Amino acid sequence: MKPMTPHQRVEAALVHHRAGRLTEAEAIYRQILAQHPDYTDALHLLGSLASQLGRYDAAIELHKKAIQLNPNLAPYHGNLGAVYMKLKRYDDAAASLRRAIQLDPKQADLYYNLSGTLSEQNDLNGAMAAMQKGLALQPNWPEMHTSIGLVLRKMGKYDDSIPAFCRSIALRPNYADAHWGLALTLLVLGDFSAGWVEYEWRNNLPEIVSPRNFAPPRWTGEKLDGKTILLHAEQGFGDTLQFIRYVPLVIQRGGRVVVECPPELATVLRGVEGIHEIYVQGQTLPPFDVHCSIMSLPLTFGTEPHTIPAKVPYFTVPSDRIAAWKNRIKDAPLRVGLAWAGRPQHGDDRNRSMRLDDFAPLAAVKSVRFYVLQKGPAASQAATPPPGMDIVNWTADLQDFVDTAALISNLDLVICVDTSVAHLAGALGKPVWVLLPLVPDWRWMLNRPDTPWYPTMRLFRQTKAGDWTTVIAEITQALKDRQ
Repeated sequence: MKPMTPHQRVEAALVHHRAGRLTEAEAIYRQILAQHPDYTDALHLLGSLASQLGRYDAAIELHKKAIQLNPNLAPYHGNLGAVYMKLKRYDDAAASLRRAIQLDPKQADLYYNLSGTLSEQNDLNGAMAAMQKGLALQPNWPEMHTSIGLVLRKMGKYDDSIPAFCRSIALRPNYADAHWGLALTLLVLGDFSAGWVEYEWRNNLPEIVSPRNFAPPRWTGEKLDGKTILLHAEQGFGDTLQFIRYVPLVIQRGGRVVVECPPELATVLRGVEGIHEIYVQGQTLPPFDVHCSIMSLPLTFGTEPHTIPAKVPYFTVPSDRIAAWKNRIKDAPLRVGLAWAGRPQHGDDRNRSMRLDDFAPLAAVKSVRFYVLQKGPAASQAATPPPGMDIVNWTADLQDFVDTAALISNLDLVICVDTSVAHLAGALGKPVWVLLPLVPDWRWMLNRPDTPWYPTMRLFRQTKAGDWTTVIAEITQALKDRQ
C-alpha cells in the first residue's frame, strides 16, 4: 500500500478538524510538519486550529510562516486577519483582510470580516462600503444584513436600520442576533410595544443572558393570589437597579416576592419594600410557584414611555449608614459625586466611559467639592486628579452599594457616565447628570434632556462620536448656573 501524500494526510486531518476532533487533527498536522516543515497548508490549518483553542500568538506565528512561504493565497491572509480581530489588533486585521481581498475579491466573508474590523475602528463609511460589496456577492446572507443594521444604528440612522434587521429575520426567522438588534433599535426609538417583544430574544443569546431552566412556569402577569414568585436578575448592576422598581406592581398582583441577584446588590435591594427574601446567585433557591426575569417585567406589564413606574425613591437606605457618612462630610460647599467609567466588561464601554482628566474643566467652578463614587480599575485615576480640583476620595471605604447609596444621600448632585451609579442616584431620587455617547444605550432614547425612567435625571448627549469636550463644557456651564 502506497504511503499517503502530505495532501492526503491534510485531507484526513481536515475530516477530524471539521468534526471538532481537534486533538486528532493537531496530531496529524504536526506529523506532516515534522517531515515537511515548509508544507504551507499544514502550517495554515494548524494556525487556524491554534486560534480555535485560543492560542493566538502561536496562530499568528504559524499563519505568518505560511504566508512567508506562499504569499499569494487569500485564505492565509484572511485567517491571519481573523486572529488579529480576536486580539483587537484592528489595524493589523484590516491590512491582512485587504490583502486577502486583493488576492481573491470574490469571497463575501472577507468583506464581512473587514466591515467588522472597520466598524470597531469607527470607520463606519468604510464598513458600510465593505458590506455592500459582500452583499453583492451573497445577497441572502442574514449575518450581513444584521451587520448592516448595526452599522446604520452606530451611524445614528435608526429608522434605516430597521429594514436591514427585518430582512435578516425574513431570511432566518429564528436568528436571535437580528431580533436583538431590532429590539434595541425599537426601544431607543421609544416603540416599547414592539420593542419589549423583540427584547425577549436575548434569552437565545448566551453572551447576553445565562440560560435558566426552571421547572416552575414563567409568570406572564396573571393574578398570583399569594403564590411565591421568583424575580431573577440578569445582565448588569444598573439593569437590576433600574427594573427592581416593578416589585410593588408584582405585589399588587398578589405575589410573595423572592429575588435572586448578584451578591454585590443583595444588601441594597433589602431597601426595596415588599421583597420577602433575597438570595444571591449561586445559592440554593427556596420553592417558588412562578418566575420572571426582572428584565422581562416591562413586557409583562405592557410598559409604555408614559406608564413607566417612576415614583422615586423606590428603595431606602439605612439611616445609620446615612448618618455615618454625614458625620464625615460635615460642612462643605456644593457637594457633587463623580463617576467617570463603567465596568470594562461592558460591550460598549469604550464609548460610554471617560477618564477623570476629561472632567478637568469642572475644577474651575468655584465652591464645588467633588466626591469620588468611582469603583473598579478606573478608580486609581483619583490618585492624580486634575489640577485645582477639590476632590475627596473615600472609595476604599465604599464596601458595597449601600455605602455608595448612603454617601450619595448626603450629596447635592451626582455627575456620571452611563453606569450603575446613575441608576443608583436616580432610584434614590437624587439630582443626577448623566453623560451619554452619541449612540446611547436603548433606555435613554433619543433627542431629549430628560428620561421617563428617573424624574431627577438630566441627560447630556454627545453631538459627535467620541467628543466629550462639548458635553463637559455644557456640564461646566450647568454647574455654574446651579450656584
